[in-house]
Amino acid sequence: MLALALLLMVLLSSVYIAVESGHTCHGEECPICEHIEECRNILRQVSEIITGCAVCLSAAIIILLVRANLPEFLIYTTPVRSGVRLNR
Repeated sequence: MLALALLLMVLLSSVYIAVESGHTCHGEECPICEHIEECRNILRQVSEIITGCAVCLSAAIIILLVRANLPEFLIYTTPVRSGVRLNR
């Protein structure tokens, strides 16, 4: 549901920017320019969120792949597991 909301925000912001980019500006405090700037901020923030999620997901995948390819003796080596007898 959250992904759908993010997708909708990105889509609507992009459409608004595309439609209103050629408007007649009314000076420094143009409401359409302010809305376009807000849409750009939304797109920038969403892209930062997506980038952060992609980095975290990539790190998790790399950790899982490295751990899956390590031999078992490198992960769980203990004297008891190896069968070392400490007393005579």
